[in-house]
Amino acid sequence: MMLKKSLYLLTALACASSTALAVVPTNNQEELALIDLQMSSFERSPPAHPRFVRGAQGESIVAAARGGRDPAVKVIADRIARWPTSRISTDGLTALKSDMTMDLWNHEKDKMSLHFEAIAEAAFLFYLDPTKAALLADLRSRIQLFGPAIVARGCSDDIYFSREYMRQFALAYDFAGQNLASGDVVIIKDVMKACAAKLPGLLTTLQNHPDYALGFNALGKMSAALLLVRGDAAFVDLSAEDHRRALKAYINRLPSWGGTDYLSDGGYSNGSSYFLYDTSESVAIWDTFARVLDYPIYEKPYVKNLPNFLLYNVPPNSPAGVFGDGAEVDRRAGGETLYLTYPIVTRYTGSANPGIATLSQWYLKKNNGAGDQGRLSYLFSPPESAASPASPTNILSKNFSSVGVAAFHTSFNDVNRASLYFRSGPMGSSNHAHHDHNSFLLYNKGQVLAMTSGRYESTTESHWGGYYKKTMAHNAITYNDGQGQELVGGSEGTRSEKGEISYFNPNPDANGLSTSPRGVKYDIVKGNALNAYGTANLSRAERTMIFVRPSTIVIFDQLRSANANKKWEYNLHTPVTGKPVGDEYKFETVPGTSMCVKVMSRSPLIRSEKSGTDSFGTDSLGSFPPKTPVTHFWNKFAYANPTLDGLFVSVIRLDCSPTPIANVAFFSGITSVNVGNFDVSLTDAGVLQVK
Repeated sequence: MMLKKSLYLLTALACASSTALAVVPTNNQEELALIDLQMSSFERSPPAHPRFVRGAQGESIVAAARGGRDPAVKVIADRIARWPTSRISTDGLTALKSDMTMDLWNHEKDKMSLHFEAIAEAAFLFYLDPTKAALLADLRSRIQLFGPAIVARGCSDDIYFSREYMRQFALAYDFAGQNLASGDVVIIKDVMKACAAKLPGLLTTLQNHPDYALGFNALGKMSAALLLVRGDAAFVDLSAEDHRRALKAYINRLPSWGGTDYLSDGGYSNGSSYFLYDTSESVAIWDTFARVLDYPIYEKPYVKNLPNFLLYNVPPNSPAGVFGDGAEVDRRAGGETLYLTYPIVTRYTGSANPGIATLSQWYLKKNNGAGDQGRLSYLFSPPESAASPASPTNILSKNFSSVGVAAFHTSFNDVNRASLYFRSGPMGSSNHAHHDHNSFLLYNKGQVLAMTSGRYESTTESHWGGYYKKTMAHNAITYNDGQGQELVGGSEGTRSEKGEISYFNPNPDANGLSTSPRGVKYDIVKGNALNAYGTANLSRAERTMIFVRPSTIVIFDQLRSANANKKWEYNLHTPVTGKPVGDEYKFETVPGTSMCVKVMSRSPLIRSEKSGTDSFGTDSLGSFPPKTPVTHFWNKFAYANPTLDGLFVSVIRLDCSPTPIANVAFFSGITSVNVGNFDVSLTDAGVLQVK
């Protein structure tokens, strides 16, 4: 009954107005119905050009580009002038006419990507100032060079390029179509038609391979590109049916990597690096849906909430990312984090949600409002907000249950914050996610202390599948010389190799923290990674972490083998070697930034340390070093003797603080840890008590 009522309201609203939607879908069926309604309205009365900057937000973007963003316009205009098509080499032209390969796209001599991206750049800059006849001439030369080559091979290139062809040529027509010659428009139409013909096959591929991230991104870009041209007389032969199916498939399964559609908290299971790259490009797709189709895409739960994931997992001055491919990279270098986050947060500084708006305004100011002024993504971003909020939130810990990532911080405003991250994800280890359930990362004062190891180069490199994605490359539990969660699905992984966050902060106060009977503030998270170990025949794989604020972390690992004794292993990857100090090991990255670590068990443990590139793999598993050597230290605390049950208790003290060294005691059926006036115990059955 509720669904029928909602659909009735949607229908009535569509009849009254297609530009002032007040009803937002609350489930997938309502969403599909609304897409159909808005597509019908679009097809009856296509908007005028330029469509991409339609509406109040689009008008503000154009005004900014003609005003305060003049320096960025000049940077792009100068680059277009320096890289005319006449600079493409003979080899580049030959390759262009045969196949647009990735090597050609990134070719340093030809700068082919710069030549191609200048199609949309020249069109937008000409729209800003139609007196610049040289820009129109440049645009036409690029259309006439690239277009026929793409059409001649039937847009047979990899989908990576097909999506970009459609986007660039669609923007060119949207901004400059009325000033192009009829022959130029025919070229654009032929490119769009040839590439759009791939949509039915792409939809089939995504149905059979739902984790095809590149294909999903392409589906969005191609659908958005078609919205910029369809409805005009020159493009009447573009399939309306294929377009509608593609658009519905994209919106309805968004987020592809963010949990259940209408329960999403903004989380992203493929890690922070791909979150940044994917989202910084996707906002232009969503803008097209919002402005051209009048679809409330920014009210979809995942899209609406994703700034939270940015705040908690990539706060300003983060020395690295969290989990997944590329998480190890310090994106502060060269301002990459700023360039990637700028297009995201500027979309939300004017959000109707006060919390999201404040968060985005604060994040923008903390990053000094810096965007990449040499990119069209900067000019296409809404103008910066003038607001200067003091702090985005007083809640310093958050569990993104949709993707199984929990983040804990000591501050947001202090760049010297301590940050602890934990992952045990319900979406498995497929695509760019790793076999790292129940693993953690630890950063302090802008330094990495407990790290992910290895280096992301390519999914085709032996290092990626042979070491980098495996459990042993992370701060997680393995057994029998590095065996872990990668035993099901191979290096590619599957969504069935999953974990879960089974417990998170009990009875939090107004700041999201729990308080012990003695007044000590703490956070707690518990993960269950049993399913992730697949055919390893484990019957237990639980990790419990307690962040005793502000500087102590207590970790319990409880393990059990279902059928055979195992030598359990606690892995800790660090950027520096550990120096023994009593029963702890001290890891100091720079003077004044360190951690002291104690790892204990009921059974004898043997500590080993490997350093440098020799740590990538073992003799039994093969050696898989990255092309670019990475120096780190692999600390392994392993059982001296195999057992059915495994138990590790580890205590980490940030900066080896004056807090008394932790006392660990093992009793019958219970393990107890005392840190100053904080006592915590865990029974063998998994019952946690704080005293």
